[in-house]
Amino acid sequence: MKSIFFSGLFLAVFTLAGCDLQQSQSPKAFNQHGITFQHPGDWSADDAEKLDSTAVSVNCQKNGFDDSGLIIITCFNDSLDLSNVQSIYHAQLDSTSLYKMAGVKFSPAQPGHFGQHETLQSQFTLSMLGVPHSGWLDAFYCKGHTLMVLRQQADEDSAKNKTGFALITKTLDVKPVK
Repeated sequence: MKSIFFSGLFLAVFTLAGCDLQQSQSPKAFNQHGITFQHPGDWSADDAEKLDSTAVSVNCQKNGFDDSGLIIITCFNDSLDLSNVQSIYHAQLDSTSLYKMAGVKFSPAQPGHFGQHETLQSQFTLSMLGVPHSGWLDAFYCKGHTLMVLRQQADEDSAKNKTGFALITKTLDVKPVK
C-alpha cells in the first residue's frame, strides 16, 4: 500500500513539475505604447518606459540568476539617421560604468538583418565577471519609426537563448506613425 501511495505521490509531483515547465515555455504577449512582441514564458518584459514624447524603450530578459539573455527595444517616432543612432548607442554603452569595466568593444556598423528588416548592425563583445558576452545593435526603420534593438548574452548561453531571441525577433511589430 505504501508503495502505491509513494508511486502516486511521485507521479503527482512529476506531473505538476511538467505543467510548470510547459507553462514557463508558453509564449507571453507584450503590448504597450505601440510596441508588440511575444517572448518565452521564462523571459520577462518590463513595462515600456517613455524616454520623452518621441521615444519608448522596453527591456526583455531571461529569468534566473545564472541565465543571460537581454533584449532592449527602443522605438523613436521619427526617421533618424541610422549611423547617428549607432554612434549614440556606442557612446552611451562606452560611458556606462558597467560596460566600461567589462571592456566593451564594438565592430564597425555594417548592413545586417533583424528578422525581415534590413538593418545597420554592429556587434560588440565584453567580459562580465570573467564571463565572455556577445551582443548586437540593430538600427532600422519600421512603419515610420526608427528602432534600435540591443541583444546581449553570455557566449555560453547562446544555444539556450536562440529560441527566445528568434521568437521576439519574429513577432516584434510597431504601430505606424500617424
